[in-house]
Amino acid sequence: LVNESDYVFAMDNSNYQDLISFGVPKEKLFKITDYLKLQKYDEIPDPWYTNNFELTYSLLNEAIDNFLSTILK
Repeated sequence: LVNESDYVFAMDNSNYQDLISFGVPKEKLFKITDYLKLQKYDEIPDPWYTNNFELTYSLLNEAIDNFLSTILK
């Protein structure tokens, strides 16, 4: 699946490092937080532990919208 993908996103630093160790090429690998406008978050908070599902949804929604705007230009 990764070989067929143009983009692979990690939500936190641990995921990013794991994906590198699994052999995902760095040119395909991105941190989803790179697409947040304010860059207040280096990682997307895990709602399982924070119980803040609304924040996680909001951050992902913004990042995905910004990513799509970038590639559709």
